[in-house]
Amino acid sequence: IGSKRNSEETIGKFGIGFQTVYSITDTPMFISNNSLVVLDPHRQFVPGATHAKPGKRFPLTPEFKSSYSDILSGFDVLREIDTNEGTLFRLPLRDTFNSEIVGNKNGIKINLMNIKSQMQEFSKSAKECLIFLKNITSIKISSIDENGRFTNLFSVCANLNENDSRERKVFKEMLKAPSENMRVCSYDMEILSNYMNSPDVDDNEQTDLYKIAWAVSKEEISSLLQFAGIAVNMNIISSGEKEEGKIFVGLPIKEKTDLPVHVCGNFKLDSGRNMLHRDSQWNNDILSGPAVEAYLKIMYSIKMVIESEQKEKRLAWLRFGNGKNEIVHKLAQNFQLLFPKLVSAKNITFTLLKQLYLSLGNNALIPCLKIETKIRQTQSDYLCELMWRSLEESIFVEDKQSRDLFTAGDLLMKLKFPVPMFRGFGSRDRNQNESPDEFNLCLLNILGQLNISYTKISSQSIVEFIRNLNNKDFFPTGFKGSFKFPTGIKKTVATVDEVRALLNLILRLSSTDELDLDDVPLLLTQDGCLRKFQRGNTIFSSLWYKLLPGQTHLFITKFIEEIRIPNVYLQKLSIDDLKTYLVDNMDNKEKVTISFELLKFLKANYDKGEHGEKSNYIKILGNLFFLPVEISGKQTYVGMDQVRNVIYEPLENLTGVNDELCKAFKSIGVPVFSMFHYPELKSETESVSLHSFFKDCCVSFDQHQSMIDLVCSLSQENGNMKLRLEENQQDLSKHLQQYIRYCDSSKIQKNTVKQLPIFFMGKDICTNLQETDQLIYCHETICQTTTLNHFTLLDGNNDETFMEKLNLKRMT
Repeated sequence: IGSKRNSEETIGKFGIGFQTVYSITDTPMFISNNSLVVLDPHRQFVPGATHAKPGKRFPLTPEFKSSYSDILSGFDVLREIDTNEGTLFRLPLRDTFNSEIVGNKNGIKINLMNIKSQMQEFSKSAKECLIFLKNITSIKISSIDENGRFTNLFSVCANLNENDSRERKVFKEMLKAPSENMRVCSYDMEILSNYMNSPDVDDNEQTDLYKIAWAVSKEEISSLLQFAGIAVNMNIISSGEKEEGKIFVGLPIKEKTDLPVHVCGNFKLDSGRNMLHRDSQWNNDILSGPAVEAYLKIMYSIKMVIESEQKEKRLAWLRFGNGKNEIVHKLAQNFQLLFPKLVSAKNITFTLLKQLYLSLGNNALIPCLKIETKIRQTQSDYLCELMWRSLEESIFVEDKQSRDLFTAGDLLMKLKFPVPMFRGFGSRDRNQNESPDEFNLCLLNILGQLNISYTKISSQSIVEFIRNLNNKDFFPTGFKGSFKFPTGIKKTVATVDEVRALLNLILRLSSTDELDLDDVPLLLTQDGCLRKFQRGNTIFSSLWYKLLPGQTHLFITKFIEEIRIPNVYLQKLSIDDLKTYLVDNMDNKEKVTISFELLKFLKANYDKGEHGEKSNYIKILGNLFFLPVEISGKQTYVGMDQVRNVIYEPLENLTGVNDELCKAFKSIGVPVFSMFHYPELKSETESVSLHSFFKDCCVSFDQHQSMIDLVCSLSQENGNMKLRLEENQQDLSKHLQQYIRYCDSSKIQKNTVKQLPIFFMGKDICTNLQETDQLIYCHETICQTTTLNHFTLLDGNNDETFMEKLNLKRMT
């Protein structure tokens, strides 16, 4: 029909498309350049038509117009068309003619119904026909009824602004003068569709914005022109609506794809011109070369649109707040739709798909969520935005790792960690059991199937990312202070829960004890300060932070999996550390808490093999007054080094002489271990366990020699105690004799007992036998005469069994 045989990039090169008109007509005709051309392959209608020339061209002379006005009248319906510049076709419908081309003998009415049906079907996809055409910019469908009434049924028009028109001209120039290197351009096309009050559509006037990109290159061996175009309806971004991907060779062919975009190129087609040739290296080269470059250009173009909108939105947020973050999540989900889903290797677009994902390695097109923080009147305000990273920069999360990212992910996004997940930031109804975003898992699946390497989230990837951040990245927008650590957690973009969650995530993901946390500012201490991890710094486990209320900066925050932290960063609090840091200058309420925590600490950390005798271990704390005792009926404290001067009273009731002696001790002010100070005791089991620990530290009633030594020491060091024994106050000396009476003779030192002033010389008159040379022990009353002054006279008030245990026998 035309002269397009030698133009590789031109529609109509093969002339097959025009032959479709014979499905409805036997004599297609058109007027162009002031001539009428009539085609007559049956040679039945045009005078002089031959097998070699089945048609004829007639110049539109005045004579011809006069002689064949009936034929030309069919072209007069569209007088606005200038046939000197354009071409007007007329396709007379077949009417029962026995066509040799198609087996259609239908009458004009049936054919008219068929053409109307085809026109309606065509109107649904007519807009797509304009996407890749270089010269045709509008299509209109009209009808003329039997009464000559003219009706517009449908129209579609492609509009380009000045800049976009310039870009399309660039593409045309690229086709005329192709370069050895790949050249790419893109532009927007607005397509207006008017269905003229059609009842078959909801909205008679529709506007679609397409982004179109072209890439042109030369084939390496033959230097033949190869080009491809990619087009996407921007509804995919605005509303998440995807069009069915089609393949175009100028106009769409029957073959469809699973791509979210339309693909056009100078492809090699099969013999029916309906499908791409399956065994064509030419097609593979176009799909893996120009088509991929055009696809990337489309994605970059859309990315720029989003970034421009985000820039305006951020300026408004900085001034007024309210980031409307839910829009970003939707936008992210829609942008993800641009990524093609996995297809089998036999699929015609597999070549494009694989090369596209390989190209993501160094193209920053993978969307990730970043969160900017600003403090407004002490409250944090957040702005969610998209950022883009290449495949090499991105970190992916497997399904089994998703739960660990529930809260930690919030802080990672605030720090701009490149993970393509978007679910749930700031949402109260997030489900901790949710899987990662479908996009993240979909990409993992595709990359795995294509054998493309990627980086999986790990402790090392997180630590290295955070370590390489600037201090400023941890502080909110507009922060006026110093960007230094340590700093209060409330001054940073992080929350306490987020820091805990992120550090625990790092610790769980680590499979080695050599985890390097140096200079990572995730060390949150009990004073609410965020610090950098440093080897050798004095930082203790959070377990005993209550022991040093004035030194909370020395303790890591609670709820950290401390057992996973290497020892070079976290130390175990020792009793020597307590001796260094613990002070005794606090009110009683605080003292109760510290004393209680101290007792628990001593019990939990005592190791006989390491610390030796329990009492010596406790005495390391010196004269710090935290040992809880009862003295003369009052709850108080004595120094920890006095633990061996404290009586241990078991929780179960004492009986007999032990009970009497204990009461006597209490009444005269001997310190007795007591835990009635502590309302915090959570259970009877805890109380019994903690109380029992101190049985071996204090002096208990079953430690006979220790009890004797204690009383002896008290009587020698405390004149008041000695007086009470000598005067048998509260029957103390009497009860001591009875106590010793039941002691195992082999386990007591008799000389020590004799040092005690508990031996009765008369009623409530006692002495010791330490320096006595002459002793008279008799039940009868003996008068102390001058000649008996050098004798110690003991009377019948002494317990006879007690005296016998000391080998002191009664005299007569």
